[in-house]
Amino acid sequence: MKRVLCLSLALALFLSLPSCRSEREAEIESEILAVRAENEARAESLWEEEPPVSEGIPDGGAATGTDSETAEKAAPKTDWDGIVTTEYQAVGSKFYFHTKEKRLVNGNMESVYMISYYDLTTGEHGVVCPDPLCQHNDPSVCKYIDVGGSTDFTMADEHTLIFGYKANVNAKRKICAFDLTENTYNALFTPKQISSDQMGIENGILWLRDVYAKTSGKKTTYYETIVGVRIETGEIAYQEASPEGCQAFFCRGGLLFCDNVKSIAAVDLKTGDLKKLIDYDADDKVGAWYYDTYREELWFSVINQTKQTGRVYRYANDVCEEVGFPAKEIYYFQLTNSKIYYSPYEPTYLGPNQFLDTGTWDYTNGKIYVVDRDDPSGEARLLYDADGKYLVCLAWVHTYAVFGNQLFLEHADIRRSTDPETGIEYVMFSHADEMYKIRVDLTTGEEEEIRFE
Repeated sequence: MKRVLCLSLALALFLSLPSCRSEREAEIESEILAVRAENEARAESLWEEEPPVSEGIPDGGAATGTDSETAEKAAPKTDWDGIVTTEYQAVGSKFYFHTKEKRLVNGNMESVYMISYYDLTTGEHGVVCPDPLCQHNDPSVCKYIDVGGSTDFTMADEHTLIFGYKANVNAKRKICAFDLTENTYNALFTPKQISSDQMGIENGILWLRDVYAKTSGKKTTYYETIVGVRIETGEIAYQEASPEGCQAFFCRGGLLFCDNVKSIAAVDLKTGDLKKLIDYDADDKVGAWYYDTYREELWFSVINQTKQTGRVYRYANDVCEEVGFPAKEIYYFQLTNSKIYYSPYEPTYLGPNQFLDTGTWDYTNGKIYVVDRDDPSGEARLLYDADGKYLVCLAWVHTYAVFGNQLFLEHADIRRSTDPETGIEYVMFSHADEMYKIRVDLTTGEEEEIRFE
């Protein structure tokens, strides 16, 4: 990104010297400014459009993205190729993630989020915004930033980014597909109110879980709708209310996988039939999940931080079974084509927390292990030990990702504050000021911070 920044500064300096500019350079600058103006002008008009609704179960279409049909792929190109998840986004040689920093926006210091990338082959890193002149601090100009909060995103392929975009701070958020090559976008779907979680892409269709609420008196009722939208056209291919009590997390092959209150279930979208896969306690939660498009297997974990329990399950060929590991309780795991990286419960108490009665814990004691995927209960090897320097993972919001010999951790400050009245020192994790990745070379131990730019 330093190279891109230097190029931008050099270009800005060069453009400020009219006597040195060639006609071609003037044309390039004019083209950039024209495209930027055109995109800004069409933003508001797009906001008034709603995609057409079609009825019935989608019958597919042109395969799009990292989870295209297995028949089109002879074998995985990388150890993460064909693995669909919301834990991270990796396409080809690039790993995509959120970064954040404080920036001056309209005269105020705001938390600005950007989707960034790291090239796992070349080491190049930067932001997805393709405009070299962009300052990434004005949401009415830069389509790729989000002020005040991060939004779920999916890389459909190396050139197509899907995320919830706001044309300006006060605009309504819409799910849009961005062409990173042309620096253009199309609106796909407008969430009703609260959130619109992305649940994978199949045959060119993006699956979403749209959550909204209705309040009557003192009672608030939450509703969930499952939406399938065609990425190429924005056509709504499927839109139906979720089964009662269902909290969907993934959709594939006409099956909707749900956290269905005390159980994990698969719902047939055509018939509405619900098949229970496993039972669990009421306060258990679905943790990480991964779908292998080559082997057609869904892997997911069910964890309980209070009880400090965690299990991993595999669903394939209509059968769901628990997967054994050398450790009994699994807090977090990452699936690849040949390996499984995991962190067992090794809880370390760090101190009281102002907002949590349970206090602040490092549940994994900073350790990551690795086993062969085909023999997960076999011999495990300690891959990495943070030794108190970093927080390796924290539930669903703070995770790690391993790509070959490279480990990416999400930075978090350990905040300590003393109550002046009681003298109690409170401890909590935070990335309120900035969010970035720490890259660890597992071969050499070298560390590198991957920031907003």
